Amino acid sequence: MIASHVEGCSRLSFDGLRDDLKGRPDLLIPLLWICHNFRDTVYSQLCSRYSLYFDTDADSMACFWPGWPSRFNKRNHASYHFVKRLTLKSNMQTILSGKALEMLSRPPFTDGTFPRTRFIHFNIAWLRGQEREVDNAALLSDSETSIYAFVQRVKQLAPMVNHISVSPQYVTLIQHKTTIRLFSSLASQLFQLASCVEYRSSGMNIPVVLRSETLHDLTHITYDSKGYTVDVRGQLMQMVRQNAQTLQYLVIRAVVLIDVAGLNQDVDGNYIKYPNLRTLKLELRKSNPTIHRPVASGVAPFPNLRHLTINDHYPFGDDIAFRDNSATLEYLCIMPRRDTCDMLRKYHVFTPSSHPKLQCVKVSGLPDDAPNHFQSTDLFTQFILNIAPGASVRDIAILEPVDDTFHALDNLQNHGCIQVLVLPDTVLPLWFVVSLIKWLPLLSNLHCLSIYTDPLTEEASLDEVHAYVQSLCSLKNRQFRCLRLNKANSPYFVQIVVCIAVVTAICPNFSHIALPRISHNKFMTVLEEAIESGKYEHYEPHLRRLLFWK
Repeated sequence: MIASHVEGCSRLSFDGLRDDLKGRPDLLIPLLWICHNFRDTVYSQLCSRYSLYFDTDADSMACFWPGWPSRFNKRNHASYHFVKRLTLKSNMQTILSGKALEMLSRPPFTDGTFPRTRFIHFNIAWLRGQEREVDNAALLSDSETSIYAFVQRVKQLAPMVNHISVSPQYVTLIQHKTTIRLFSSLASQLFQLASCVEYRSSGMNIPVVLRSETLHDLTHITYDSKGYTVDVRGQLMQMVRQNAQTLQYLVIRAVVLIDVAGLNQDVDGNYIKYPNLRTLKLELRKSNPTIHRPVASGVAPFPNLRHLTINDHYPFGDDIAFRDNSATLEYLCIMPRRDTCDMLRKYHVFTPSSHPKLQCVKVSGLPDDAPNHFQSTDLFTQFILNIAPGASVRDIAILEPVDDTFHALDNLQNHGCIQVLVLPDTVLPLWFVVSLIKWLPLLSNLHCLSIYTDPLTEEASLDEVHAYVQSLCSLKNRQFRCLRLNKANSPYFVQIVVCIAVVTAICPNFSHIALPRISHNKFMTVLEEAIESGKYEHYEPHLRRLLFWK
């Protein structure tokens, strides 16, 4: 029946698929092999959403979409035209020997094979012992030539690329100067192809020396390293400073002691301004007070900042990031690890007159050296109390468990503009969820660890459940649409059903609930029993999506 119905299909919008199907593309496979006319349409839409993966280390060029069955990973060369993201895995020896260039020069690859590709991620390995193979001048010159030819071929295949990401792999054991020179040359030349560059190192201790003098007009710089040595030394700051006029997005995540304070001053002590910087994320794991550089009171290096993420290893020692951007800051993520409350008070970021456009605030990370009496409730209380009534904050996320006393949450009654509340490590009683829906008329999304329905138990009868539901259904909220729980063990199935019933009853537009992966059969049995009881017939049947996630 299904086959006869879809055999003649020639068009289906990928955007029309349910979100859970988008997350599980393999579920579409049976449809693709039944509906032949539809296959090319799906290929084209698939390619624009998933990263096409190439492995040049294989005997022949392997290309596939990760997570898709092998029979679907047959080459469909026509679909390359739609690919927007590429991931290319290789090792340096394959590139230096010319093998990678040879593979990229054979059919089906021709100039402009990927005309719509904007992003390419290079996963580059260098295996132990390979550095000895290029340890003389002649071979080194040939290696540089091979690197240049490889980079130029990438440019020919994807002429519109504007975002390059490079990740070194398997280099922990390599500290050879030739290795460093050649990998640095490859990374620098690849970065010259784009205005957005990323260097991601997962614990790799290779001291890359980027040719920063060749990298101009960059708009995005991301440096993400979990290594415990200074990967780029002073080259990173030099690259950032020389692109100060064009830079829009800067992310630095590092364990190492990087002189991030050098962002705002060059080697001669001159102050530098970043007029176009919109996003600044500084997530440092170590702090060194000797490199803090206080800035003169009249200097404001980030006047148009909109998105700011910092922790308390913030290197400037004052409020430099908040100067002259009071009218522009929209998103703030603070990850303090020592004195949360002082940091909140210091920046006055929750006062409407200070930051009238601030819409989203996240706070995470309890102080490592907090006294025993400092509980998570103190973190949340200070956070809530520092949001003045009338502030424009719409999204709040507290990435720490909140104490179940809930007295601090009462202050939310003064913030009716809140639309999204994220408490992923907090268990809430259902009566309090109902109170939140009542206090926050614009609340549309609530994300918490779980919800409990005391005094109900797993053995509660449906009559008791129905009475409990009725006791909580005295209001309406037409904005609330989505509820997500991080925990839903089998003893809580009845409570989840009750939660669905209550929220459905008081929120006419409630349509989505997301639950962690649980025993589907038992949960659905409980849900069916509740429906068959007839106790919920008068509730509006508008729940459109029940999503189970891992």
